[in-house]
Amino acid sequence: MRELGSEIERWKREDARVDALARHDVKQPWLVITEAERAEASVGGLDANFLVVALAMLRHETGIPQRGIFGGDHGDVGDRPPYVHQEVTHDRGVAFLRALHADHLGVMNGVHWTQTTFFDKVFRVEKLSADLTDPQAHLRVCLHDLATLIKDRGLHDGVMGYNGSGPAAEAYAKAILNDEIPVVKSWLG
Repeated sequence: MRELGSEIERWKREDARVDALARHDVKQPWLVITEAERAEASVGGLDANFLVVALAMLRHETGIPQRGIFGGDHGDVGDRPPYVHQEVTHDRGVAFLRALHADHLGVMNGVHWTQTTFFDKVFRVEKLSADLTDPQAHLRVCLHDLATLIKDRGLHDGVMGYNGSGPAAEAYAKAILNDEIPVVKSWLG
């Protein structure tokens, strides 16, 4: 019975987190929690509260509620890949993947809630789900990568490495750590 008791306590705690995140307009909070826990477990645990870091990243990338959009680093390109600040639809996702595979894109762009960037990440998302509108595939790939970087480099350098390198990545890490994490922590109490 003790095991069942601990499971019941775990479910109550998770339900409280789901409710707290839903109150703050996080889309599919159960999915976000589950994928953050999966990513953290895949690296053997982290010192940081990884759910908080994951939510801070999502909040920074497309806002909360999360938006399934293409990024905006390339200026307006119209309704063609790499798309800019446009909704990720099934048809746009297919066109985006075709352009990537044919090496016609020339540039990379962030995709969906996590702003999945870099060719290898997008291809890993594609292996999990051929539909780039699937948030679980993006969460699975990107949160695993973020957790791995944090495990290997520490919180600051891992968050920085998730974005890349150089001054822009440093600014990204500072924004996540100094601006986003305190807000997300307040949601979870």
